[in-house]
Amino acid sequence: EPVPSTFAELEQNVDLNNNRSRVTLNNFGLGDEECEMDIHVFPEFPSGHASLAANANHRSVAIPIKIKTLNRYLSDRQINQVDFVKVDIEGAELIFLKGATHLFEQKTPPVMLIEMSPETLKALDHKPDDLITFICGQADYDFFALDEKRRRLIPLKVFGDDREGANVLCVP
Repeated sequence: EPVPSTFAELEQNVDLNNNRSRVTLNNFGLGDEECEMDIHVFPEFPSGHASLAANANHRSVAIPIKIKTLNRYLSDRQINQVDFVKVDIEGAELIFLKGATHLFEQKTPPVMLIEMSPETLKALDHKPDDLITFICGQADYDFFALDEKRRRLIPLKVFGDDREGANVLCVP
């Protein structure tokens, strides 16, 4: 969790649940390079809503954060197998994936659940199909949009420009 105030809440929750020995907390974001960036926090939205992109329609506060790559994180900790990845980072999903290519080099790439929102991706000049194209360029995956209302999976080959946002299950 890169936002200091949200990270503090996360620490409190882990402590309240007496899970310190089973949970590793990290106070940085994941991206395609090791750097410092500003993350935008939107005071009018609930805690936890932040983005690397500012939004002209909403007031935000820019907070400097550290960015690392998942490749480096896994290498430094000698983690060789990741089975599941959840990615919901308000439009920065492709930036994260570009720094997480080691995931696709594993014997079995991970199952991933990725939020694909045209609105949040657009803020960083990406589209949902950019995510699908990138992932398919790394490994052989099938994609399924989660229809949460009808409780079913909808197979996807392309996301398309007319679809609203969806959580997409990516299965190797």
